[in-house]
Amino acid sequence: MPHPACTVLVVDDEPAIRQILCRSISAAGFAVIDAVDGADALRKLECRPVDIVITDIQMPNVDGLQLLKEVRARWAATAVILITGNRVEGPAGEIAQAGADDVIRKPFHNHDIVRQLTCCWQRRSDRQPHSGNRTP
Repeated sequence: MPHPACTVLVVDDEPAIRQILCRSISAAGFAVIDAVDGADALRKLECRPVDIVITDIQMPNVDGLQLLKEVRARWAATAVILITGNRVEGPAGEIAQAGADDVIRKPFHNHDIVRQLTCCWQRRSDRQPHSGNRTP
C-alpha cells in the first residue's frame, strides 16, 4: 500500500544497512531521504521536515538517542523509531523517557520495518488527520 504523503528519514552510519532500509521503505511506497549520522540528519531536517525518522542508536557524532531528543524538542509531531543491536532492556528506560515511538532490534527483516513504519504512520495520521504533522 503506497504512502506517498509520508516522508521517512533513514539515519544509519553503516552504508549497507542504510541502503537496504532505503530500498525497502521506498519499495513500500514511502518517500525516503537518508542521512549518514545524527548531525547529518539534523541538517536535513532543518531544510526538509519529515513525518518519520528511523535511526540507529549507536552512531558517531550525534547518536540516535541525542537525535531523538533533538527531534522531540524541535519537531515534536515527527515520529521517531530507533534501531538497536542491543537488548532493548538495556536502554529501554532512557528510550521510553526520551519519547521514541518504537524500537526495532537487529537483526530485523525488511517486512518488519515496513510494518512498523506503516503502523507508526497510521497512528500519527489518526492523531493529526489534517496533515498537520510537520512542524517547522
